[in-house]
Amino acid sequence: MARNKKKKRRYRKSEILSPETKKGIFIIIIFLIALLSLLSMLDLAGNFGIYVKAFLGIIFGWGRWLMAVLFLVWGYILINPDKYLLKPSNYIGLIFVVLSSSGILEIIHNFSDSLNTFVADKGGGYLGFAVAHPLQGLMGSLASMVILLGLLIISILISFNISLDELGNKINVFKLIWFKFKNLSHK
Repeated sequence: MARNKKKKRRYRKSEILSPETKKGIFIIIIFLIALLSLLSMLDLAGNFGIYVKAFLGIIFGWGRWLMAVLFLVWGYILINPDKYLLKPSNYIGLIFVVLSSSGILEIIHNFSDSLNTFVADKGGGYLGFAVAHPLQGLMGSLASMVILLGLLIISILISFNISLDELGNKINVFKLIWFKFKNLSHK
């Protein structure tokens, strides 16, 4: 009797498609979104692309390129489940990557104007404006930028589940800065 219950849990008669087929369809949709977004931003998707580019510009501003790249990377990771394990923390981290980078782009666009107004297709879009505007009103542009850069670094650590040391070794920022400083001092 227990064996029959386990089989019923695994195989539902009402399911039309297997979980693998559903996952494959989802991956194709992710890649379609990414590629159509990229084609739209390159003005290679006709009238449809004009609307997609405008929509992405309004929501994400200059960060629309980041969204297309994130969808490509997401599709690639979903194709390779043996190589990459996605957990809810990865998704939470990526959400904060998008939020913080949109806010940073918005602050860069309107750095000196703490009570700025939204401009479509510029800065961080509506999303960046929603993140940056309250921070700029509360603490100014420079402090807001510091907070959002810290949030970006934290969200990258969460997204990839790595330590700060591992991130430093992968990016090697300090070595790059030291190399540039060293070259300037020798000239």
